[in-house]
Order: sequence, then C-alpha cells, then structure tokens
Amino acid sequence: MIALKQNNILLFALLMLFIPLQKLPAQMELPYCPPVDSFTVIGHLKPISQGFTGTCWSYAMVSLLESEHLRVYKDSLKLSEMWFAYYDFEGKIDWVLANRKDTFVEGSQCNSVLRYIEKVGAVPAYAYLGRKADAKFFDYSTMFENIQLWVEKVKQHKKLKDKKAKLKYLKILNATMENPPQKFYDKNLKKEVTPREFAQAELRLNSGDYYSFMSNALLPFGQRGILQEPDNWWQGNNYYNLPISTFVAAIKEALLHGYTVVVSGDVTEKTYQPHIPYSWCNNAGITNMDSLRIVEKLNKSTEDNHSWHIVGYYPAKNGWWFYIKDSAFWDDPINGYHFIHESYLTRKAVSMCMHKYAARSVVNGIIK
Repeated sequence: MIALKQNNILLFALLMLFIPLQKLPAQMELPYCPPVDSFTVIGHLKPISQGFTGTCWSYAMVSLLESEHLRVYKDSLKLSEMWFAYYDFEGKIDWVLANRKDTFVEGSQCNSVLRYIEKVGAVPAYAYLGRKADAKFFDYSTMFENIQLWVEKVKQHKKLKDKKAKLKYLKILNATMENPPQKFYDKNLKKEVTPREFAQAELRLNSGDYYSFMSNALLPFGQRGILQEPDNWWQGNNYYNLPISTFVAAIKEALLHGYTVVVSGDVTEKTYQPHIPYSWCNNAGITNMDSLRIVEKLNKSTEDNHSWHIVGYYPAKNGWWFYIKDSAFWDDPINGYHFIHESYLTRKAVSMCMHKYAARSVVNGIIK
C-alpha cells in the first residue's frame, strides 16, 4: 500500500509538469443546447425527490430498473428507493463493527441496489415509504448525526458487544426510516407476498444482467477491479475499467439501442448547473483526457458524489447532449430534469451501470 501511494504521488507530480489544470474563464460562450423536444427520450417514470438524504445512488438505479421493466414488459412499476437505502444503511453495521472504523459514509454505489435485490428482494413504493407518515419530505440529517455518534462510541469502546451495538443502531435507523416489512399486500397479485416473491413475480429482472463500469487510468483497462471511491464501502470489485473515450461511446451506443444508463460522477464544477439548464466542461486543447482525469482524481477535484439517470440524447454537431433525470430537487418534478453535455461526462464521470446487451460492440471485447 505504501509503495502504491508513493507511485501515485510520483505519477501526479510528473503529470502536473505536462498537463496544467484547466481553469474556466469567468465569461465564456456556452455550446448551443437544443430544446427539449429535440431529444430522443427513452421511457421512464417521473422524477422523485430524494429530499435531504444521500440516496441519489438508489434513486438513479431504481429509476433505471423501472425503465427496464417498462422496456421489457411495457408496464409501469414504481419501486421503493428507500427500501434499498435502509438495507444499505443496515449493511454498514457489520462493516463498522468488524473494522471499528471511525468513519461512516452516508452514500453508496448504484449497483448496491442489485446486491440487495439478490439478498432481500424489492418492494413497490406503496409498501415502504422510508419515513414516518407525518413527515412531509425525506430528511435523514438528524439520523445521520446520531449514526456518527454511534460510530464514535463503537470506536472508543473496543469491548462493546456487537449485539448490543447493533440493536442501538437499528433503533436509530427505525426512528427515522421505520422498519421495512417482511410481508405486504401486493395490489396487483391481490395477496400477501414477501419482498423476494415480489421481485420474482412482479419486477422480473435479473440483477446479474446489469454490469458496472469505471474509467480509471491508474488501473489496467479491459479488466475488472475495485472502484476506488469512499461510497464503494464494501470494496466491490466488479467494475469493468474502460478508457474514457470507450466509456462515453458505450453510453451513446446504449441510448441508441433504447437502453437507459446510470452514471455517477462529480457535480462540484461551476459549470454544473442542473436547473439553469445545462452542464458542460471546457475541454479545449486537452489531448489526453485519461491522463488529465488521473490528475483530477489524485488532487480530488473529481470525486464520486452524485448519480444521474440518463433517459435521452441529442447528437449535436458540437457533441452529444444527454437528457438527465435527477432526484436532487425539492419541489416541482420539472426541476428533476436537466441537460449534460458529453464534455462534462468525459471530464467528470466516474462510473456507470447498464444492461449487459446495451452496448455490445463497445464492451464485448472485455466482458468474458
């Protein structure tokens, strides 16, 4: 680990000699963004706000699965996003207790939804709200503060019994999110079912059909590896690594074939303006984007801090524009849409997830 860190620092220093960081001028002519009716829009359900929570990963991936259900079965099925968020929060308990870590990440990765479909199934939105009935919107801020206090206590008390600690944690979780049901009444099947039965009989999607990708030139391309981001807290190693040009090409091919795509990346750039109405990056003059992305990863100017669902596209002359469904809004669902230029994804996208058949010509060479 020490040698790897030293190599990264050396690589960073060398890259800094040849690739200056791009500073955006205060005033710059923006590329033309076409009107929304110019976009090819793929079937999806309306945006839902995640409120004041760090659950964009679940909202984005659930939205993709809803689109997949619509694509395959021509039927709308609204899933509970917070069902997966609850089990992800719960899944961190054993990790914290086993490692006695002093940090607890609030977020997660989109493919965590796929993990929990396998483990615990899924439920429709009406079966699990993820907040108390009298709460007007999602707000996990107090819950997260209490979890942090719990983590601090676990760290300080090395001999704290895990069973007692876990019960305390679940009490914190259930006070805000409420305990998820083990059975519920399925309105379509008109009978009581378990979440696993619902996933098999109603959702009817194979979680193994959805593959995750990353673009990290510090790791070998064309191989699977670990996404090196804090939100990948369980150290998932099933990310196929692509050069960024291939990464973006796969997104385009998937959309052209009628598949939607979930993308995670950085939203801290000044040109990321989700409701104003578009996001882009000035990549003029950059000849080696993979190398620049290494620099921006090592200096932490690019991190994985948000997830989007790409539901449409427009191949303009100045580069593709993508139509984004986003859960980071508060009021009118119209604010749950915005546009991202391909330059932004080329610079700031970190990982993505799509159906395994969505971009065959691009990824067939690496998926074995």
